[in-house]
Amino acid sequence: MHRGHSEVSSRGRMRRLLVRLLLLAAMGPQPALAFTNAKLNGPFTAIDGDVTSFQISPDSTWAVYLADQDTNGVREIYSAKLDGSGTSVKLNGALVGGGNVTAFLISPDSSRVVYYADQDVNGRTELYSRPIDGSGSAVKVNVNQRAACVSRVPDHPRQHARGLSRPAGRKPASSNSTAVPSTAQAAL
Repeated sequence: MHRGHSEVSSRGRMRRLLVRLLLLAAMGPQPALAFTNAKLNGPFTAIDGDVTSFQISPDSTWAVYLADQDTNGVREIYSAKLDGSGTSVKLNGALVGGGNVTAFLISPDSSRVVYYADQDVNGRTELYSRPIDGSGSAVKVNVNQRAACVSRVPDHPRQHARGLSRPAGRKPASSNSTAVPSTAQAAL
Protein backbone atom coordinates (compact mmCIF):
# COMPACT_ATOMS: atom_id res chain seq x y z
CA MET A 1 0.00 0.00 0.00
CA HIS A 2 1.08 3.46 -0.73
CA ARG A 3 0.99 5.87 2.14
CA GLY A 4 0.07 9.46 1.39
CA HIS A 5 2.44 12.33 2.03
CA SER A 6 0.10 13.90 4.61
CA GLU A 7 0.01 10.70 6.69
CA VAL A 8 3.83 10.57 6.87
CA SER A 9 4.17 14.24 7.84
CA SER A 10 1.39 13.81 10.40
CA ARG A 11 3.30 10.93 12.01
CA GLY A 12 6.47 13.06 12.03
CA ARG A 13 4.71 15.88 13.81
CA MET A 14 3.24 13.47 16.36
CA ARG A 15 6.67 11.92 16.96
CA ARG A 16 8.26 15.37 17.51
CA LEU A 17 5.46 16.37 19.88
CA LEU A 18 5.86 13.13 21.84
CA VAL A 19 9.63 13.69 22.16
CA ARG A 20 9.05 17.24 23.44
CA LEU A 21 6.52 16.05 25.99
CA LEU A 22 8.89 13.34 27.21
CA LEU A 23 11.70 15.89 27.57
CA LEU A 24 9.46 18.24 29.54
CA ALA A 25 8.37 15.38 31.81
CA ALA A 26 11.99 14.36 32.37
CA MET A 27 12.87 17.95 33.43
CA GLY A 28 10.41 17.76 36.31
CA PRO A 29 8.10 20.46 37.56
CA GLN A 30 9.10 24.00 36.60
CA PRO A 31 8.74 26.93 38.99
CA ALA A 32 5.95 29.34 38.19
CA LEU A 33 6.96 32.72 36.87
CA ALA A 34 7.50 35.19 39.70
CA PHE A 35 5.98 38.16 37.85
CA THR A 36 2.46 39.20 38.60
CA ASN A 37 0.53 42.39 38.00
CA ALA A 38 0.65 44.58 41.07
CA LYS A 39 -0.38 48.15 41.75
CA LEU A 40 2.72 49.81 43.21
CA ASN A 41 1.55 53.30 44.12
CA GLY A 42 -0.37 53.84 47.30
CA PRO A 43 -4.01 54.94 47.36
CA PHE A 44 -4.61 58.46 46.09
CA THR A 45 -6.19 60.75 48.64
CA ALA A 46 -6.02 63.56 46.09
CA ILE A 47 -9.09 63.53 43.86
CA ASP A 48 -7.13 64.09 40.64
CA GLY A 49 -3.90 62.35 41.74
CA ASP A 50 -1.48 61.16 39.09
CA VAL A 51 1.87 59.41 38.87
CA THR A 52 3.88 61.82 36.71
CA SER A 53 7.14 59.89 36.33
CA PHE A 54 8.89 56.77 37.58
CA GLN A 55 12.13 54.80 37.39
CA ILE A 56 13.02 51.20 38.14
CA SER A 57 16.08 50.76 40.35
CA PRO A 58 19.18 49.27 38.69
CA ASP A 59 18.79 46.06 40.71
CA SER A 60 15.11 45.78 39.59
CA THR A 61 13.90 45.66 43.19
CA TRP A 62 12.31 49.11 43.56
CA ALA A 63 10.05 51.48 41.66
CA VAL A 64 10.53 55.15 42.54
CA TYR A 65 7.87 57.58 41.37
CA LEU A 66 6.68 61.18 41.55
CA ALA A 67 2.98 61.67 42.24
CA ASP A 68 0.45 64.01 43.75
CA GLN A 69 -0.73 61.03 45.76
CA ASP A 70 -1.57 62.76 49.06
CA THR A 71 -2.38 66.33 48.02
CA ASN A 72 -3.70 67.37 44.62
CA GLY A 73 -1.08 69.36 42.70
CA VAL A 74 1.76 68.65 45.16
CA ARG A 75 4.36 66.29 43.63
CA GLU A 76 6.15 64.12 46.15
CA ILE A 77 8.52 61.16 45.78
CA TYR A 78 7.69 57.59 46.77
CA SER A 79 9.31 54.17 46.53
CA ALA A 80 7.68 50.75 46.40
CA LYS A 81 8.95 47.19 46.08
CA LEU A 82 8.65 46.15 42.46
CA ASP A 83 7.17 42.76 43.42
CA GLY A 84 4.22 44.57 45.04
CA SER A 85 5.02 43.43 48.59
CA GLY A 86 4.60 46.05 51.26
CA THR A 87 3.26 49.57 50.81
CA SER A 88 4.72 52.60 49.12
CA VAL A 89 6.90 54.91 51.23
CA LYS A 90 7.12 58.69 50.92
CA LEU A 91 10.80 59.64 50.63
CA ASN A 92 10.69 63.43 50.85
CA GLY A 93 10.37 65.29 54.11
CA ALA A 94 7.50 67.67 54.84
CA LEU A 95 7.18 70.22 52.04
CA VAL A 96 6.76 73.92 52.62
CA GLY A 97 3.52 75.40 51.26
CA GLY A 98 3.82 75.49 47.47
CA GLY A 99 6.78 73.07 47.53
CA ASN A 100 7.21 70.15 45.11
CA VAL A 101 9.72 67.45 44.27
CA THR A 102 10.87 68.17 40.72
CA ALA A 103 13.35 65.43 39.76
CA PHE A 104 15.24 62.44 41.13
CA LEU A 105 18.02 59.92 40.46
CA ILE A 106 18.52 56.41 41.87
CA SER A 107 22.05 55.47 42.93
CA PRO A 108 23.81 52.82 40.81
CA ASP A 109 23.77 50.38 43.75
CA SER A 110 20.01 50.99 44.26
CA SER A 111 20.49 52.00 47.90
CA ARG A 112 19.64 55.72 47.74
CA VAL A 113 17.51 58.26 45.93
CA VAL A 114 18.70 61.82 45.38
CA TYR A 115 15.99 64.35 44.60
CA TYR A 116 15.50 68.08 43.89
CA ALA A 117 12.76 69.83 45.82
CA ASP A 118 11.76 73.19 47.20
CA GLN A 119 11.19 71.37 50.47
CA ASP A 120 12.27 73.99 53.04
CA VAL A 121 11.72 77.30 51.19
CA ASN A 122 9.16 77.70 48.41
CA GLY A 123 10.94 78.54 45.16
CA ARG A 124 14.43 77.47 46.36
CA THR A 125 15.17 74.07 44.86
CA GLU A 126 17.72 72.10 46.83
CA LEU A 127 19.21 68.62 46.70
CA TYR A 128 18.25 65.88 49.18
CA SER A 129 19.15 62.22 49.64
CA ARG A 130 17.40 59.34 51.38
CA PRO A 131 17.71 55.54 51.46
CA ILE A 132 15.42 54.02 48.82
CA ASP A 133 13.61 51.91 51.44
CA GLY A 134 12.54 55.05 53.33
CA SER A 135 14.62 54.32 56.42
CA GLY A 136 16.20 57.29 58.16
CA SER A 137 15.25 60.78 57.12
CA ALA A 138 15.93 62.93 54.08
CA VAL A 139 19.29 64.72 54.29
CA LYS A 140 19.98 68.00 52.52
CA VAL A 141 23.03 67.39 50.36
CA ASN A 142 23.72 70.98 49.35
CA VAL A 143 24.01 73.48 52.16
CA ASN A 144 23.20 76.90 50.70
CA GLN A 145 25.04 76.03 47.51
CA ARG A 146 22.35 76.59 44.90
CA ALA A 147 24.50 78.74 42.66
CA ALA A 148 27.58 76.63 43.31
CA CYS A 149 25.69 73.47 42.36
CA VAL A 150 24.85 74.87 38.94
CA SER A 151 28.16 76.65 38.44
CA ARG A 152 30.14 73.41 38.93
CA VAL A 153 28.81 72.10 35.65
CA PRO A 154 31.03 73.61 32.95
CA ASP A 155 29.03 76.12 30.93
CA HIS A 156 25.68 74.86 32.19
CA PRO A 157 23.02 76.79 30.19
CA ARG A 158 21.11 77.73 33.36
CA GLN A 159 24.14 79.68 34.64
CA HIS A 160 23.42 82.44 32.16
CA ALA A 161 19.68 82.42 32.79
CA ARG A 162 20.30 83.01 36.50
CA GLY A 163 22.80 85.77 35.89
CA LEU A 164 25.83 83.73 36.87
CA SER A 165 28.91 84.72 34.95
CA ARG A 166 30.85 82.34 32.76
CA PRO A 167 34.52 81.85 33.67
CA ALA A 168 36.81 84.03 31.55
CA GLY A 169 37.82 82.41 28.29
CA ARG A 170 35.06 79.77 28.37
CA LYS A 171 32.74 79.27 25.42
CA PRO A 172 28.96 79.08 25.95
CA ALA A 173 27.43 75.64 26.35
CA SER A 174 25.61 73.98 23.50
CA SER A 175 21.83 74.06 23.73
CA ASN A 176 21.62 70.26 24.03
CA SER A 177 23.62 70.06 27.27
CA THR A 178 22.24 67.29 29.51
CA ALA A 179 24.87 67.29 32.23
CA VAL A 180 23.81 66.42 35.76
CA PRO A 181 25.17 68.86 38.35
CA SER A 182 28.24 67.42 40.02
CA THR A 183 26.68 67.86 43.47
CA ALA A 184 23.97 65.36 42.49
CA GLN A 185 26.54 62.93 41.12
CA ALA A 186 28.65 63.23 44.26
CA ALA A 187 25.61 62.54 46.43
CA LEU A 188 25.13 59.18 44.75
